[in-house]
Amino acid sequence: MKNLLIVDDDKEMVKELVSVFEMEGYGVFFAFNGLSALERYRENSYDLVLLDIKMPVLDGREVFKAIKSKNPRQKIIIVTGSLGRVENFKQDPVLDQADGCFEKPFVVEQLLSRIRELI
Repeated sequence: MKNLLIVDDDKEMVKELVSVFEMEGYGVFFAFNGLSALERYRENSYDLVLLDIKMPVLDGREVFKAIKSKNPRQKIIIVTGSLGRVENFKQDPVLDQADGCFEKPFVVEQLLSRIRELI
């Protein structure tokens, strides 16, 4: 079973994604802030991380850097309501390493398709 870690402070969206991904056969774990995400990441290995950028306690950019420093090959998809300008993410030296960027609201099937491509 492939494991996903969802990191987002939007509890309703996380709940919906957990339901969808579990129905697709994924093991799903989640954290509602960046600090909890790093704790979870230390506890388990994940095939893919879905990561919001704007979060309390520790923002997604810091989580992204911490995860990539531990595992440079970790697959990470940015899922955020603050993407606004996707082009800017491609110019960001940290987030340019992301394996995908989805702006909320997004089409779940498109996200699932990208996840299937990656893992």
